[in-house]
Amino acid sequence: AYSLIVTGGVNVEANPPPVVNITTPADGSTVLPGLPISISAMASDMAVGGQPGQVTKVEFFDGSTPLGEDTSAPYEFSWVNATSGVHVITAKATDSEGATTVSSAVNVTVLVGDGKPVISSFSPTSGIAGDLVTINGDNLGVASSVRFGSIAAIFSTNSASQVIATVPTSAVTAPITISNSYGSVTSSSNFSILPVVFREDFSSVTTGDSSSTGGSSTAWSGNTNFPSANLVRVYQAGGAVKLGFSSATGSMTSRPINLAGNGGAFTISFKVKGWTSVQAGDGIIITAGSQSQTVTYAATMNDAYETKTQNFTGGTSATTITITTTGKRAFIDDVMVTATVPTSPPVITSPSSAGGIAGQAFIYTITASNSPTSFGATNLPAWANINPTNGLISSTNPTAGTNVVTISASNSVGVASTNLTITILPSGGGGGVTNTIFSENMGAPSATTSIAANIFQNSGTLTFAGTGDVRTTTASSGYSGSSGNGNVFINTNANLLFEISGINTANYSNLALSLGHYKSTTASSNELAIEVSADGTNYSSLTYSRASGSGTAVWALVNPTGAIPAATNLRIRFRQTSTSPQFRIDDVKL
Repeated sequence: AYSLIVTGGVNVEANPPPVVNITTPADGSTVLPGLPISISAMASDMAVGGQPGQVTKVEFFDGSTPLGEDTSAPYEFSWVNATSGVHVITAKATDSEGATTVSSAVNVTVLVGDGKPVISSFSPTSGIAGDLVTINGDNLGVASSVRFGSIAAIFSTNSASQVIATVPTSAVTAPITISNSYGSVTSSSNFSILPVVFREDFSSVTTGDSSSTGGSSTAWSGNTNFPSANLVRVYQAGGAVKLGFSSATGSMTSRPINLAGNGGAFTISFKVKGWTSVQAGDGIIITAGSQSQTVTYAATMNDAYETKTQNFTGGTSATTITITTTGKRAFIDDVMVTATVPTSPPVITSPSSAGGIAGQAFIYTITASNSPTSFGATNLPAWANINPTNGLISSTNPTAGTNVVTISASNSVGVASTNLTITILPSGGGGGVTNTIFSENMGAPSATTSIAANIFQNSGTLTFAGTGDVRTTTASSGYSGSSGNGNVFINTNANLLFEISGINTANYSNLALSLGHYKSTTASSNELAIEVSADGTNYSSLTYSRASGSGTAVWALVNPTGAIPAATNLRIRFRQTSTSPQFRIDDVKL
């Protein structure tokens, strides 16, 4: 007999999860602080076999934080006291079989204050069209527009407290305005558009490239910005140039640029990247007039360019810019020079009084911070003149009396003014008293000390600077008034110097200088230059002599002769003019 056994299975249908969506608030909504956020959701469920199921509850979350739940339709929750900022709200539905579903997230921003944008800062505070400006504050996540002055800008929202805007092409110096649906706010300060006075993007260089080792071997013949005579090992690199060849350095010098405006302050920016590798010592030297700065970089040929920005002062009407490699070859692009624009009006820093002697030369210089571009003076006595470019008030023949003059300094932001009292004493009786204006013994250091670190006799009253140092060896002796202890040592490197500044001689005449002077060998005809200046730019030499030919190194008191100006900030400078001999200075007296 046979038996037949039949086996089989039963298909069990899985329980479908519920469906849930947030209906209010809408994604991207904003709410003023203190107002409740009403959250509503629609939820449904389908049971096995297509029959209607049951949603047992809907829970509401802020991120992962539970807010509350509702067990019956309509599924709602009122959230009060939500903190300022962006909140990510979701709803989670659960059915009678325990299946769950989480809705898509809805972003809601609780604003600050009245909901209007708030600008607390922006950076940078100046630039050119195309620059990115980061604006910080509150209620910025729902910004609808950003304007530089009246010009709309492209922008992106980083967060509720930050937006990044691109300076528009036609922007001028003006405040920044941000708007949203609640209103607008304007920054309390301007974003300054920097005047571009020189730019070279090398767009005319169409040969070669900067991304392969063989793409930059064709010499560049230059253009009007960088004349051919000013190029040393400069090669075409397809929209850029390569400076240097192998380990040989390269350089290029611009045409003369007028950088005398804005007090001679300007900024140089450029893009740079290196060869296949960058080593210690690889860098770029930027020389503008008499100033030089060195920058380093890390980007190699396969990387994006690095942008370097350097600030300079002392611009003239014919400043040239030289870019030089320090080691390996480097690629250079987009060289730009902008005039530095002050963000604040000048602050006058020169003394409020000045004096002199009738019939003797009078000099006073207006000084101010924040890059003044012009100077003025009203109610000047008839005997005085002012140079509006450098602020110098002068006369060769002042008349006795007291005059109150209003002096001013201006820049593109504003004007500062204050009173200056000029007192001119009669010649003879009023000015016949001999005064020691200052006497300096160089202090008493315990060992060799830099000029910057040394405590001088007049530290805090006068300013001492230079490239020499202060020593205790070979102390001064052998002349009347020698103090011993410290003395300033000037070695055998040309142009080593020591300068004393901040000396107010405005009320004095017939100025006379003396000092202790040491020369390592009197067999040398080279002498230490002793120079004076009323403005820190133009120096005149004083003359003196030492016995020569004996070879004996001794201290001596010298009395240099020559005109020492009456000034509010006289500078006395001692400067090495050669590579020998060595000099020491002590007991400077005016």
